[in-house]
Amino acid sequence: MMTLNPYKITWAFLIPIKGIATKQDNYATSLQRGISKSHLSRHFSDIEDAKKEISKLKGKLSKEYKVLFITDKQFGQIQNNFTNQTDNLLEVATAKQKAEMFIIK
Repeated sequence: MMTLNPYKITWAFLIPIKGIATKQDNYATSLQRGISKSHLSRHFSDIEDAKKEISKLKGKLSKEYKVLFITDKQFGQIQNNFTNQTDNLLEVATAKQKAEMFIIK
């Protein structure tokens, strides 16, 4: 039996360069739009699977997004502020994860 490892499960976040994540991009992909509309996200079994699936989105998005990969453990540390419609997504990412961010359109 395979157990789930919170350090292997990967979340991909697409953070818009400008504005909010669009409904058009939400419907065109298998990603979910966050409550504050500040990103699109989805979980994957591992980082390789996440990178492969995100690379398939090139040319399908209506605007540019920064792509961030974090672990399931880090995802659990995200705190949403519903009053200001913000989160601490970039605060839970490590310096290495931030350095590995790239832009996709």
